Amino acid sequence: MSKVNSKKLKGFTLLELLLVIAIVAVLAGIVMIGLKPAEKLSIATSTKYLQNANDIEKALNTYMVDNSGNVPTSLSILTYGYYDICKTTASGCVSLTDLVPKYLPALPIDTTNATTDITGFKIRYDPTRKEAVVFSNAELP
Repeated sequence: MSKVNSKKLKGFTLLELLLVIAIVAVLAGIVMIGLKPAEKLSIATSTKYLQNANDIEKALNTYMVDNSGNVPTSLSILTYGYYDICKTTASGCVSLTDLVPKYLPALPIDTTNATTDITGFKIRYDPTRKEAVVFSNAELP
């Protein structure tokens, strides 16, 4: 009688390996879609700038309420238009230092668009309606 080699080969089949690779790829894709770190950072940053612009606008409105509807001196001489907001009293921009520290602890700075004199925020002022809208330069197209 001949002896038959009944030794079994040990290891994974090709089908098992492909199945494991597919499962790992699907899980990696789900994790990458769930994280989206760049998008989340962008959303957080733009939300911060929008909140800072809203803070300036609320402080300006509170100032007007407290001062019988009068705007800060730097706005009272302006015509309708868009103006940069200064960090101090630099020329060529609007100084809202009247709001600090009573209405704002400090003027917020948009670090992506600020210069040595400019906060990086703009104000659209309409003197006939005494209406001011503040927005970040990052919001501009």
